[in-house]
Amino acid sequence: MKFIDFFAGIGGFHSGLTRAGHEMVGWVEWDKYARQAYQAMYDTKGTYTANDITKIKSGRDIPDAEIWAFGSPCTNISVAGNRKGLGGEQSRLFFEIIRLLEDRDWKEKPSLLLMENVKNLLSSNRGWDFARVIAEMDQAGYDVEWEVLNSSWVIPQNRERIYIIGHKRGIATSPVFPINRSELEKKRNFGILRDVLEPAVDSKYYLSKDKVKQLLLNGKKITYSGLSNIKIIGNTSKTGHSSQDVVDVQGISKTITATEYKHTTQIAIKVNQVGNISNSKSFGGNPQTGRVYSDRGLSPTLNTMQGGSREPKILVEPCLTPDRVNKRQNGRRFKDNDEPIFTITTADRHGVLLSNGKTYAIRKLTPLECWRLQGFTDEQFNKAKEAGVSNSQLYKQAGNAVTVPIVEVIGKKLKIE
Repeated sequence: MKFIDFFAGIGGFHSGLTRAGHEMVGWVEWDKYARQAYQAMYDTKGTYTANDITKIKSGRDIPDAEIWAFGSPCTNISVAGNRKGLGGEQSRLFFEIIRLLEDRDWKEKPSLLLMENVKNLLSSNRGWDFARVIAEMDQAGYDVEWEVLNSSWVIPQNRERIYIIGHKRGIATSPVFPINRSELEKKRNFGILRDVLEPAVDSKYYLSKDKVKQLLLNGKKITYSGLSNIKIIGNTSKTGHSSQDVVDVQGISKTITATEYKHTTQIAIKVNQVGNISNSKSFGGNPQTGRVYSDRGLSPTLNTMQGGSREPKILVEPCLTPDRVNKRQNGRRFKDNDEPIFTITTADRHGVLLSNGKTYAIRKLTPLECWRLQGFTDEQFNKAKEAGVSNSQLYKQAGNAVTVPIVEVIGKKLKIE
């Protein structure tokens, strides 16, 4: 079936519905950076597009399509937003969809509506906002079903969202919900969080030793009395070098010298670099090759082997907003090893704690990892990146996106009988 992609962003609906066999014939998106990414990622030639849904004069100006998909802005509904509800400046754009529907003759209206929003829509304004959504769809001629689905069933990110399907009355369409968890797990992109992580990450994503200590103490991972028993790996040092000058252009740590090798707890190194130092057993190096770092970009001080196994026993724990000692979101600072990451948002930069129980490093997620956590492919990310989209916008776009594998599963159940 043909579909229109409203509030398109970077095309979570586009990717999911096309994977399910549907065809995009029009898209609407006002953000210039999202449009830049969208056009780089997809073949939009010959399709209808508009920048601003409020400037579309009539629903009759939109091409015919059996499906209208929209994740209308949740800014005023989300618990992380200002909670003004559907009357807020962004979230009221839902009513633009209703306006465009009402402009079309009954025969020209789409057979199916697919809406996504935050779970908090159910309780926003004591539930009246959700009731208003259902009532508006009902008046437009649609019977409605809905379900809350968690993206953690398809990707390692905890992201609860409500998906609402509107079925045009008089058209024989198939019910979509309920969707069993097993149906979604068949589309799982990554098994666990560590599978999402890039093998080698630039040092700019890693926190300094002092910041790591703050977060570990703040998150009750360690106590002050336990500080002397652990090693903190960060990107600053106490050797007189600046934090930008710890590792030279060849990737060799300037903090490691022949006289300092015994004082490993006082030396901070960039854990993403590969450096060489001869016979450096105290740094986890191989006495033959002198390699200080593993080929996965993690310091071997984090790689504890067991029984000759080649797999490092590194704990990968989600870290809530590592760039903020005082976090905005409620709840724990760290999750358990390989639990789903905290919900990706447009504002918060979540990260991971890497440890073996004695040595700790914390870093922020990269933009690519955030895109992976929404189900987009590396190829799609690279197309957006090569089109000139900045890292800050790539983060924002991931936070705004709809989880692709969820949409794909729903898309395969959208049928006209």
